[in-house]
Amino acid sequence: MSAQTQAPPQPEAPPAQPSTSNSTAADAKAYYGYLFEADKKPTKVLEALLRGIATYISESVGNTEEKALTPDKLASFYKAVGGNYDSLFVDVPHPSISWIYASIGCQHTLQPTTDDFKPPCIPALTPKGFVRWQSIEILLGPEEHVPFIQNAIRLFPIFNPLTGNPFPLPLPKEAFPLVPDVDIARWHEQCAQELRQRASPSEEEIRPHLPPRPKVQAGYTHVR
Repeated sequence: MSAQTQAPPQPEAPPAQPSTSNSTAADAKAYYGYLFEADKKPTKVLEALLRGIATYISESVGNTEEKALTPDKLASFYKAVGGNYDSLFVDVPHPSISWIYASIGCQHTLQPTTDDFKPPCIPALTPKGFVRWQSIEILLGPEEHVPFIQNAIRLFPIFNPLTGNPFPLPLPKEAFPLVPDVDIARWHEQCAQELRQRASPSEEEIRPHLPPRPKVQAGYTHVR
């Protein structure tokens, strides 16, 4: 009996995306659903959304000749969406930012400085690292970070990397947790404690206890 050729498995199709020109709040709510899985990981929709934001930051925020998601570009992004994260991305030394990323599993690279005789030391999140970073930040502080994400897709052309289409509006706050996640906050503190325990006296200055929280710009209108 001759073997039959089987068609290769097809990749899972992304959720149907309503047209932004005629989408309603109900359409958007159905599209987004709840954006975190039971294990606290982002859904495929949230991952696509955050990757789309990462692409926009890379190509359009700050120094557009620099494509890496450096602290300078992230600081500019948070200001553009109504926040202020200079307490981390401007005030904290680059080695400390790298330690923060590593302590919570955010993939990043080290970019060169303007001095070609010094080793690369500027921490830059990869798109995968940005998805994890921003997902954790949302779970730790939804009252701050949910409006940042809402403002990002309202103000800027953020496209779904899977479909090439813009994300539907409005992005409902019900798609996110309404209060900080207790389990993630506990895990986050444990990561910080383990990092402090591993630090030698000479490393203490570059390993901060916890990343500072962002500020919301006074008078900035958040999307509800």
